[in-house]
Order: sequence, then structure tokens, then C-alpha cells
Amino acid sequence: MNDRKLFLAFWNLCLDNLPVGSFVHRRVAPDEARLCVEQARKEGRLLCVSHDDLLAPYRKRERKNHEDPCRVLTEHYGIALSESDFLSEAESGGDPLYSIIPLNCIHVCDDDKLLVVTCNFILGEKKTDEPLPFEIEQTSVEFHLIESV
Repeated sequence: MNDRKLFLAFWNLCLDNLPVGSFVHRRVAPDEARLCVEQARKEGRLLCVSHDDLLAPYRKRERKNHEDPCRVLTEHYGIALSESDFLSEAESGGDPLYSIIPLNCIHVCDDDKLLVVTCNFILGEKKTDEPLPFEIEQTSVEFHLIESV
């Protein structure tokens, strides 16, 4: 097993992720993305990160905006992800403590990789007394792989 990390994020990238150096950014096919995630998960190298605090009670919309891509990736691309993949667990006094792994705390260096998943949203069917629903356009999902060189 090697210790190279595969970081995975939805939509966002920040300058802190890329220390000074050279990087390659390429779009990869869904099958290649699936294999990268499966291999990294199997080897314990997968680290899903988030720009948003998905556990904060006032971040329900952001949490749903994370659940939707997880569902689409699982159902349409065979990439099994869930909200729990974005959580870190620690223990305090015998009780589990959960937190989100912040996007701005990771650095793509050495042989690490960052897989940024993007997609577009479309207006869904409106139901009475509900806000306008937005849904992921399943064919718009793209996988961007960033690697240090």
C-alpha cells in the first residue's frame, strides 16, 4: 500500500490546495474516476473534503447539495459515495465526535491527487408551496483530476 492520497471534492478548489509548484489538470472519464475512487478506498487513501460545514444545523441546503451528487454518482456512475465519506471520526471520553474534513486544509503535493467533481443543475418540477427545485443534470457531471508533477 502506498500513502498517496486521493482527495475528492464537489465543485470547489482553493489556492491552499495547490502549494507552489507544477500541476496537471485533466478531465477523466467516469470509468477512470470510479476506478481511482475504488482503488483509493480499498487502500485507505480516499479522503473526501468539503468547502461547507455539512454538519451545521443552519447548512441544510448545503447538505442537500452534497447528498444529491453522492446519489447521482452512486446511481448513474457506479461511484459509491455518501455523506459519511466526508466525515472524520474521533473519540472524546468514549463518545464519537464527527467533523467535516475542510477543503482548505488539504494540499496536493508529492504524488497526491485531487478529484473535483462538477455538474450543472436544471430546474425541476415545481410542487405547490415548495421553493423552486433544482436537480442535477446527470449528463453534465465531469471529473477533473489535478496532480502534482
